[in-house]
Amino acid sequence: MTATATDTLQMVHENKAGTACIYRDDVHQYFMIELRGMVDIQDYKDAFNLLLDMALETGYANAIYNLIGLSKSDPEARAWFIKKFIPHANKKIKGHRKSAIVSPASSFQQMALSFVVKGMKLMGMPVTIKYFDTQEEAIAWITT
Repeated sequence: MTATATDTLQMVHENKAGTACIYRDDVHQYFMIELRGMVDIQDYKDAFNLLLDMALETGYANAIYNLIGLSKSDPEARAWFIKKFIPHANKKIKGHRKSAIVSPASSFQQMALSFVVKGMKLMGMPVTIKYFDTQEEAIAWITT
């Protein structure tokens, strides 16, 4: 049996509430962060800071942001992501990167996500961002 790109993902972190998980693919050299349900601000910050630490440790700059199951995120968390996390990550991670976003099912979360992505683009982040309906589509793109 041939291994698929999904078979090479390993969970490396899950918060106590099970709302923020990070997976690593050492074969294709990328990370996936999955946010689901209601993610509180501290879990949100912890997950993204850990993701950055692991990206710096491994040198993997590409990532999938699987938000399909995200039902609620704190506006303060999104503001922190744009104002603090993105500038910090841009200083640390050099070069162009790819980000695949598995769009949230919630239309409100889709609008909130568009605000975050616009903020990233305004900051001149060197990234190619593509949106997908499924995790499988995102994996297929990020692994090519």
